Amino acid sequence: KVNPAVFFNALRAAMPDDSIAVVDDGNHTYLTAELYPVRHAKALIVPTDFNSMGYAVPAAIGARLANPEREVFAIVGDGAFTMTCMEIVSATRLGIGLVFYVFHDGELSQIAQAQEIPFNRKPCTALGAIDFSGVAIATGAEYIPVPSNNEVVAAIARARELAASGR
Repeated sequence: KVNPAVFFNALRAAMPDDSIAVVDDGNHTYLTAELYPVRHAKALIVPTDFNSMGYAVPAAIGARLANPEREVFAIVGDGAFTMTCMEIVSATRLGIGLVFYVFHDGELSQIAQAQEIPFNRKPCTALGAIDFSGVAIATGAEYIPVPSNNEVVAAIARARELAASGR
């Protein structure tokens, strides 16, 4: 497991101040708000009503097309990612170079927490086993696993390198 503070510290250290972060809806939205300082105008695209899962992948593509001079990346949970991840085909076909940081915990965590606290159960929130390397293969993208805190800096650097080359 990767500590979110380790990830966001490494990400902030690596990213230019004018990069654009597109953040999907979920627990990672709150983590981004708490742990990722925004240092430039128009550098954060985030849901305002916290209920629009799945928009980060196509929104990141749109943000990159609208701002080709700026580095764009998405932070998305595994549930939201599965909703629109095949749009990555558009990004790879156009060679626009994006990174999608997927928080993979195996469930719709924000919904699960909202169910478990008042109802003491969390029905229909487990996602099951998802092999995201298969999404990369299917869309022509690359997949970089980050199994522990020790690999975060290198994984971010490699992902940015691939994005810079249009992959």
